[in-house]
Amino acid sequence: MMRRKDSKRKLPWQLLTFFPLVWLALFLILFSLAACNRTPQQEKAPANVTAEHRGEAHGEHEGGPGHAPDEPAGLIHVDEATQSLMKLATEQVAVGDMPAVITAPATISPNMNYTAKVGSKVKGRAVKVFVNPGDDVKAGQALALLSSSEVGEARSSLLQAKARMELAQANLDRQRSQQAQAEILQAKARMELTQKALERQRRLYENKISAKKELEAAEAEYEGARAEYEYVKGIHFEREVHAREAELAAARADYERAKQALLIMGLKPHELSDEVSSSYSICAPISGVVIERKVNVGELVDENTDLFTIMDLSCVWVFAEIYENLLPQVKLRQEVRLKVLPYPDQTFKGRICYISSVVDPHTRTVRIRADLENESLLLKPEMFGEVQIITGVKKKVISVPEKSVVDEEGEKAVFVKVGHGFLKRMVEVGTKFEGRVEIASGLGEEEEVVTTGAFQLRAQAMKGAGVAGTHAEHEGHEH
Repeated sequence: MMRRKDSKRKLPWQLLTFFPLVWLALFLILFSLAACNRTPQQEKAPANVTAEHRGEAHGEHEGGPGHAPDEPAGLIHVDEATQSLMKLATEQVAVGDMPAVITAPATISPNMNYTAKVGSKVKGRAVKVFVNPGDDVKAGQALALLSSSEVGEARSSLLQAKARMELAQANLDRQRSQQAQAEILQAKARMELTQKALERQRRLYENKISAKKELEAAEAEYEGARAEYEYVKGIHFEREVHAREAELAAARADYERAKQALLIMGLKPHELSDEVSSSYSICAPISGVVIERKVNVGELVDENTDLFTIMDLSCVWVFAEIYENLLPQVKLRQEVRLKVLPYPDQTFKGRICYISSVVDPHTRTVRIRADLENESLLLKPEMFGEVQIITGVKKKVISVPEKSVVDEEGEKAVFVKVGHGFLKRMVEVGTKFEGRVEIASGLGEEEEVVTTGAFQLRAQAMKGAGVAGTHAEHEGHEH
């Protein structure tokens, strides 16, 4: 009996301990149900939101959707921390002159005036080859060495002609000096002797010591000696000199003919030595780069074979096609600018040197060619690029940096700084030149556009969320 009474006394205390636990369980169940009924947007409400979203919230509180009364729709706000993270930068639009250009795809080609096909001018066999494709060579540098029987025979003919020429020269010199002089002196001595005899006979005849017949004989002898002297001095001497001169001229002509034969073969004047040799050097006619080699040691070559191709790529050609309706704007010597994909930050300058006289009947385009300096050798044959032909000047053009313009479903847009935010603005673009884009419509002269970070702003605009809000979300997830 005593035990039952004790148990009845303890029962109220157990109930008091059980009821708080029940209330706590009910509270947790209700809290969980409330959390499940909340939307994801309510859970992720950021501390920083775009002005557009704040405007919608404000409109809802007022009884309907709307925007802040002092901000345009679609304005994107970016806090300073996010701007620094995005490296956001702006720039005021520029107003000024801008070249009028025609833009066309282009192809780079070697300048044919700076390209050489090198071959042998004689038949022979390759003994040495000194260069490989890609080697730089100078004009006159030896590319290969041949052994040629034709060259050996030509050298032999040259030496024979030279010997004959030297002999003829010696004969002429001797005719003019030693032998001729002796004959003249002898004739002169005889003439002087007969002259003295004549004078003696005249004195004897005047003194009536000798007969007139002896005087006449002395006169006849003198006239004969004088005639002989004149003949030796004049007619005979000149004839012999002329004969020797003719022999020398013929020998010299043979020598020059043999010399020209070797020069036509490609030998240089300093290679015309007094030795009979069959060696023949193939030399580079221009300075440049060896593009192609088609000969190896031991191969037999002839004058119909191209052995090397050398290109001087310091000057190249650029070909482009322009539509026939643009032809009146294009003139010879107009400046062109070329850009190629491998070097997007570099511009290569040149001038138009050729405009085709015919129109392609299939594409209705006219081909043009421009000379471009390529001292850096960055431009390679068969590269593709884009060429701009400067045809004039546009006055008072609004332009922005090219990186400010973003694509928007086939159209162009820029982000304009409005107050403390940024607003996407659709624009119409015109000429692109030297990293800047002409804005034909959509911007005013005093407006400021985003130059760095435009693509990030575009991405956020497409999401319909502000940059600052998204940045805050990431921070929330990280925490």
